[in-house]
Amino acid sequence: MEARRLLVLAEATRLETVARAAVAANRAHRLVGLLVREDVSPRWVPQMMREAGLGLSERVHSHADDAVPGRVLAAHRMDAAAESIADATVVDDTLVLLACDFSRHRVPLAALSPVRRLGRRQRADFSIAADGAYLHWPAADAHLSLEYLLAAVDPARRRAVRAEALHAHRAFGAAVRALRRGRGLTQDAVPGLSARQLRRIEGGADGSVLSERALGALAAAHGLAPEAYLDALAEALASA
Repeated sequence: MEARRLLVLAEATRLETVARAAVAANRAHRLVGLLVREDVSPRWVPQMMREAGLGLSERVHSHADDAVPGRVLAAHRMDAAAESIADATVVDDTLVLLACDFSRHRVPLAALSPVRRLGRRQRADFSIAADGAYLHWPAADAHLSLEYLLAAVDPARRRAVRAEALHAHRAFGAAVRALRRGRGLTQDAVPGLSARQLRRIEGGADGSVLSERALGALAAAHGLAPEAYLDALAEALASA
């Protein structure tokens, strides 16, 4: 039987009561994380962790928002911890995020087109969806998912998100085929992709969303950078 994973919740002033269980779970690679509710000033939390003998900084998050544990628990129940937001704040011009799998991310606000033009106070005025699915900025009426936020600073992730969005179009496969034919390429003339793989993509088969590898192969065969190939696909779909 697979050992159960453990999420530990504690108030800062009660850390000593959970320290032994948290350390043991961490050593056994079973600790999801330790959520520390700030029932004292945040500046005292590091000292209380030291006094409790906790050295789990990568698995510890202190918070003042009582909704954080609920978001983390809900995300793990839905097996969506890596795609859900547990907590977030703005530090200077950077959005600092904690995902429900306890991974941490930093996203420059200048990389987020829906909110980059907001004033400093409006940038910091956002809410987190109850299930952690997105952040909402009311001043811009923007609902941004963790996938969107991370894609803003990760070119490969951004291409994957864009390719998936284009794939939703009913004419996606036909657009891939039209670009290939327009370049004078046969289905077996795309290095890195077999003719069978390309037939599945052009036929709109389930699971045929362009992977980063497939996108790179198609772009190279067309003499384009991956972003430029996606631009060409978008244009073909717009005129379909």
